Amino acid sequence: MVKKESNPIFRHNRIYDNKQNGVFVQENGRGVFEDNDIIRNEYPGVAIKTGSKPIFRYNRIYNNKQNGIFIHENGMGLIEDNEIFNNEWPQIAIETGSDPTIRSNRIFRGKKMGVFIN
Repeated sequence: MVKKESNPIFRHNRIYDNKQNGVFVQENGRGVFEDNDIIRNEYPGVAIKTGSKPIFRYNRIYNNKQNGIFIHENGMGLIEDNEIFNNEWPQIAIETGSDPTIRSNRIFRGKKMGVFIN
């Protein structure tokens, strides 16, 4: 969990088989997440909320039991050049009040919809 304005760098990791989220960024957390495999987590592979602004780039986010990426409660950040696929719920879900930048991703083979914006 990344929170309270923390700003870590995660590169070349395998984040998998967790009982909750693979990566959870909240409370104005930041961070750079590049070239990671985020897979087979019980909750969304990535959750971003409460004013957080992380950067997710060149990751593979797949086979999670909920969303690939779930952005809610005024979450922000940059989601760029990732492969997001084969997740149980929408690959990317954005809830009211959130304002991320999402560009140049490959979103495919979703069990539900590719992108859900509420």
